Amino acid sequence: MQVNGKDVAAGLIFIAIGTAFCVIAWTTLTMGTSSRMGPGYFPFIAGILVVVLGLFIIISGFGHETTPFGSVPWRGAILISLAPIVFGICIRGLGLGPTIALASMITCFASYKVGFVQALAITAVLTVFCLGVFHYGLGLPIQVFGPWLHV
Repeated sequence: MQVNGKDVAAGLIFIAIGTAFCVIAWTTLTMGTSSRMGPGYFPFIAGILVVVLGLFIIISGFGHETTPFGSVPWRGAILISLAPIVFGICIRGLGLGPTIALASMITCFASYKVGFVQALAITAVLTVFCLGVFHYGLGLPIQVFGPWLHV
């Protein structure tokens, strides 16, 4: 029987992350019930779903030929990891609109296939959509433009 090492390794990573979510939620947060969910309920259920996804990935790795791991796309890994960090640092100072634009622009350049014009279009659409949903639709108490911009 052939086993794809990449799929098995990815499935094990998913299981480890899901298990960590479940353990942290179970031990540090109140679970509540299905009708009255506590703060630990969603992370626990999300952790279970990630573990199940990991199991499916491992199962799909059996019966397929092994493929080489290949090189790591460092540009994508760094920029995708940087975007939520920039978002967290800038959300209060820049506000929701500019922070979404900045984070989406960073993630657009994680791919070599996205050009500058495409990145601007994706950023504009995503910013307008997120502002519509989170600021105007849900009414989140986050300023559209923050104090760093003095608008």
